[in-house]
Amino acid sequence: MKFESIHHEENKFFILADFDEELQAGIIIPLTCKIEELAGQRDPVIEIYINSNGGDSSIAMHIIHLLELAQRRGITVRTIVMRDAYSAGSLLAIVGTPGERYISNYGEHLIHYGQSYNPEYRSPLQADRSAARTKRWFGNMLDHYKRYADVPNLEAVIADDNFFIPANKCIRWKLADKDISKLC
Repeated sequence: MKFESIHHEENKFFILADFDEELQAGIIIPLTCKIEELAGQRDPVIEIYINSNGGDSSIAMHIIHLLELAQRRGITVRTIVMRDAYSAGSLLAIVGTPGERYISNYGEHLIHYGQSYNPEYRSPLQADRSAARTKRWFGNMLDHYKRYADVPNLEAVIADDNFFIPANKCIRWKLADKDISKLC
């Protein structure tokens, strides 16, 4: 069997690429169908394996909302960071069910505000609207990390890009719950 950058098998989904249109096309429908299939079953689990440098956070947020829906439907969401959970990958990794967020010894997260959409402005009003949207986006990023993690001085540490967090701190700061060695 050939593994590609986006792959799913049974209840396992592998995100081994950037969050882009290809990933969106390869995961959204299968994940949605899997959630519908597992909802109401006894002790269902979806596993998300992550090794990603990040990418389009809008695509990540779509997947995040699906995983939150899965949890509301009684499905355990297990996230497993094998190496890199950068940017959009970090946003996704922390959404796993509490107690079911794993990271390898060599894993790390990169948390930051990311990039906001900046179109070509055609008027001062458009520039103001874009600035307001960017501020909302930055607020959404802070809210997301505050909801799922406990990073000390969050606003200060993500103000500068490239805040890489090693596995031991990821567990301490609740970006992950357990070392992958605890996974059976």
